Amino acid sequence: VVGGRTMCAENKKSLNFEKDSGVLFSDFDAVSLYPSAMSRMKGFLKGKPKIIKTFEPDKYDGYFVCIKVKSIKKKYKFPCVSLLTDEGIRNFTNDLVGEYLYLDKTGLEDFVKYHEAEYEFVNGYYYDKGHNGTIRKVINHLFNQRLKYKKEGNPIQMVFKELMNSSYGKSYLKPIDSDCKYVPAKDFDTYMDRNFNYIKEATKLANGQYYKVKFYKAIDNHFNNVHVGVEILSMSKRIMFEVMTLAEDLNMTMTYTDTDSIHIDSSRIDELGKAFKE
Repeated sequence: VVGGRTMCAENKKSLNFEKDSGVLFSDFDAVSLYPSAMSRMKGFLKGKPKIIKTFEPDKYDGYFVCIKVKSIKKKYKFPCVSLLTDEGIRNFTNDLVGEYLYLDKTGLEDFVKYHEAEYEFVNGYYYDKGHNGTIRKVINHLFNQRLKYKKEGNPIQMVFKELMNSSYGKSYLKPIDSDCKYVPAKDFDTYMDRNFNYIKEATKLANGQYYKVKFYKAIDNHFNNVHVGVEILSMSKRIMFEVMTLAEDLNMTMTYTDTDSIHIDSSRIDELGKAFKE
């Protein structure tokens, strides 16, 4: 799982405020980036993963692979791939030759397209049962409902916003290993006798009528759809790559990105829009 790309250009700080350089910057935001990614995907992968024996990327509906980077011919100030450092920092970098990367289908295609990368396949899994495309209809419906209520000034628009965001976040939830419940004081001793192996702590409330009990929750029946989350994240980054790599190719000044935004020279936004359409 690789979250949103957040970095300064070339991972260096810069002072390009209007008073320093005469350049006015805009914080140029994408609209509903994760819902946009879900709308653009073919859908969620169906079936179970299978082990790749001979890597034939064009034959699969989706895949998740480990590769070793052999070369990168094109470099960017905002690279399209990243490594996790020993300190736990997500580092988007061009210095990847000899490194091992874990990528899904979208991520590998973009790595090859934008960086003109060459790689050696190590191992991975593939899916070949097609896609369930229902999410595309559902996410478009939610988006349009939110737009409608936002225009009306109806606060229910926030419910639709959270529904859209949670439909992505729910896909790769980590195991929830603890929970909390309130037990009436009169039943507490009985509850303790029956559940003592699972209780982390119990605190009597100020009213004296209840105990707040934290207990361990079994994780052996926890499942998620992490492959869905990975593909949504990769498609959301592709949406950003398409705009930002073009801007770099046109020598436009960008200083910072924060997942769904670009700090970019305001005077060249119209030019970027025209080039993007072309």
